[in-house]
Amino acid sequence: MNRNETPLPNVKVQEKKILGPQEIPIVKLLSMAKKDDLLDFLELTSFREIERQIKANNAGKFKVSEMKRWIFEHPEYLERFRRSPVVVRLYDDYVQKMQKANSVEGVEKQTKELQASKIMKAARKKYVGCIATKTPPEVYEDCLDEYNDPTESYEKYSIVPYNALRQKQYDHELELGNSQRAGVLKLTERTKISYLPKGLRQYIDAHPEKFNDYLREIKAEGEYLDAVKHAMRNEKDLNARERMRGRLYDYITEEKEY
Repeated sequence: MNRNETPLPNVKVQEKKILGPQEIPIVKLLSMAKKDDLLDFLELTSFREIERQIKANNAGKFKVSEMKRWIFEHPEYLERFRRSPVVVRLYDDYVQKMQKANSVEGVEKQTKELQASKIMKAARKKYVGCIATKTPPEVYEDCLDEYNDPTESYEKYSIVPYNALRQKQYDHELELGNSQRAGVLKLTERTKISYLPKGLRQYIDAHPEKFNDYLREIKAEGEYLDAVKHAMRNEKDLNARERMRGRLYDYITEEKEY
């Protein structure tokens, strides 16, 4: 480590206790169940009937988590689940998961996750503070009056676009020469990065009239990028094509504020 680097946060990962078959809460095993597990437990006819009830109460939508909730809220089904052979399989999966977590590789992974969490805690506070200073004062008063509105379900939305902020903090640590801190923050190549926080994109889709300016800007950006790509395909001069490629790269990599 470079002597000028900011050190990684100090964290300690403790070995996780593996609970016995009679110790582990049945709710824990139920939470681990996948759709196939529930199908094995309920069998097709019961599964379809519960699925139908859930869809009827959720505007035609079905989630496995809702079926788990349904089982938990019906004691007779929960007791049947407790005595089901599926539970034996889920317990074996639990033991394997815990053994993996207690392995050298598992402890190393948890250590990095805790270190990243500590670094991001400070970054989140700064980000939220930035939003707070840029939010019009009347919005705070409006939200005090409206936050409990059951028709809006505001608890579904986050204010922090976590992956985008983590990527930005990763870049910041690299700029400072903190290679170890950057290492624990690095996202995988398949990680999806959005500059909008959790749930907000769906809210925009559901309330387009509130975001006309933003949607017009996004549409214009899409049309611009399509035009540049089309011009690149038709440009025979290699130097001109490279200049276009550079313009396109600069455009899509520049910082956007949404």
